[in-house]
Amino acid sequence: MPHPYLLDIQPIGPNHHPRLKSYLIASTAPVNVEDSPIGSTSGDPQLRIQEMAAFIAAQTADNTPVEILIQVHGYNMKASYTRWIYDRTANELAEKYANDDRARLYIGYRWPSESFDPEAPAQSSNPPVKISLWRRVKQAQRVLPQFLGWIASGSNWGLIGGAIGLILGVLLAISGGTGFIAWIVLFLLVMLLAVAVMLPILTLLALRLSNYFRDVHRAEKYGVLDLVELMRQLDRAVIAQVHGEWEPGDRIRLSFIGHSMGAFVVTQVVRILSDVFDTRSISTLDLSDRTAPPPSSIGNIFRLGRLVLVAPDISTESIISGRGNVLRSAIRRFEEAYVFCNEGDMALRLASTVANYFSFPAASREGGYRLGALTVRPPDYQPEAPPQYGVVNLNTDGKLTDRAGFINYLAIHADYSVATRQAKLWGQDTHSPEVLHIDRKPIAELFTYFDCTDYQEPIVDPKTEITKQKGILGLATGKRNLSYGDLCRLTIAMAQGKIDPHGGYLSDDAKFCRELIYGLGVLGFAGLLDRLDKSPEYAAYHTQICAQNQNLNSQQQQRMALLRVFSQVTADRGMQVLLSPERYNVEVMTGKPNRCGY
Repeated sequence: MPHPYLLDIQPIGPNHHPRLKSYLIASTAPVNVEDSPIGSTSGDPQLRIQEMAAFIAAQTADNTPVEILIQVHGYNMKASYTRWIYDRTANELAEKYANDDRARLYIGYRWPSESFDPEAPAQSSNPPVKISLWRRVKQAQRVLPQFLGWIASGSNWGLIGGAIGLILGVLLAISGGTGFIAWIVLFLLVMLLAVAVMLPILTLLALRLSNYFRDVHRAEKYGVLDLVELMRQLDRAVIAQVHGEWEPGDRIRLSFIGHSMGAFVVTQVVRILSDVFDTRSISTLDLSDRTAPPPSSIGNIFRLGRLVLVAPDISTESIISGRGNVLRSAIRRFEEAYVFCNEGDMALRLASTVANYFSFPAASREGGYRLGALTVRPPDYQPEAPPQYGVVNLNTDGKLTDRAGFINYLAIHADYSVATRQAKLWGQDTHSPEVLHIDRKPIAELFTYFDCTDYQEPIVDPKTEITKQKGILGLATGKRNLSYGDLCRLTIAMAQGKIDPHGGYLSDDAKFCRELIYGLGVLGFAGLLDRLDKSPEYAAYHTQICAQNQNLNSQQQQRMALLRVFSQVTADRGMQVLLSPERYNVEVMTGKPNRCGY
């Protein structure tokens, strides 16, 4: 049996790039607490950590900036599939981003998620063994609380006895007349009572078989803490490699891509890694004090860079400024933050929302909605009007609309905007006159949002060999708001395997979406814009911008033109983009970030 280490670390992707190293790092926590640790099949993980530290130390010795990108998968994921995803990502990073002036360390992190179609842990060289649904149902029945088990057994016998009695009663009534009708009614009532008693237990069994709450526990208790320990070990190993001589100005940018429940893992890791006793991050206990934002530095060598949340399975409260936002401090530490969402994400609209109905402490339906199902729409919302694609808060002259109306572009659902939710919560915490005089900014402004509800790609039909535009995450209806009929059709298409509204962001067909996700994680928004200067539309936009904004310097005019190109490119793919005012001020207008007030 492999040695029971905390982590299993294996190299993935190409290994010939001098400035890119890629690893798959998996928590060895078992699916069930009674199981033995999965163990490491690749030897002592400390040796791999030393290898990463040596790579970082060698690059910094050559004055090459080093960045680390960590990708975290979501709920209900097989180990074999996550490895394939991470290996493909490592190859894409090597192909597109490994030849610039920076060195990069890519980590695909696997926390112990359990899929609907699970694999038994593979020990040594034994291949994974699939566990049948019937076996999972029987196991779920065995671990029912004893009292519920007795009720379930009684209900089963009630159903069997009622069915037998009902059949006999019908036969006797046919042969002996109407005198046996009372027996038929009695046994029918017995069956109905057994079903009524059994329904709550069946609901519990369905929740158990969904693995959702089991995955939440594993993500929180194992996935988060094991990733924290990895970062602690890497921090210590790098300091040992450089003999403690680390320049404070050379901190390594640490960026994250979190998909689905992986967004929960990422944000919790950042909260724990934050230096809570660092005097630079200490403010006051006054909830209205927003004058001292926390620093991005964590540990001895890291600083938080970019946060990319893809279909995040976290509450929309994470972008609402108020006492209920437990992620505000962690989010403000990142230099850049992005959300990829989809109004038709049925996994978040139905499964996650229902699962959180009795676990999330909200007094309204809107409090339980998930961030990944957010919608971008103009403030002058009219359901019958077609949606506006591209950067929706960008004017034709290349300037951004007024910051004051930013959150009016975001909707939790068709009839409820983020602005309404924010105003409601701010109205509840203004108990003192002093609070009213503070320039409070909604934390939602720090994010840039990509609404991928109508995201399309040109796909070649294998039968006709004709290229057609195909919706990748939905039906691409071209509506500002999906109706219940649209959601039903989307659910049917999802059940048929034609569309994946939740996981399709990283599918093979989603080429442009993957370029955006990985490009933002690796290059940031400015780096992504700079790669558009060879676009055929750039020259015309640049000429127009220079004529309209003669008071700007050449770099600002160039970035503004590139932003217009970016808007056009995303519009061609059916995306609605809500650009953060901070990103515009920093990356386009070449200003400095200001986190005071958030």
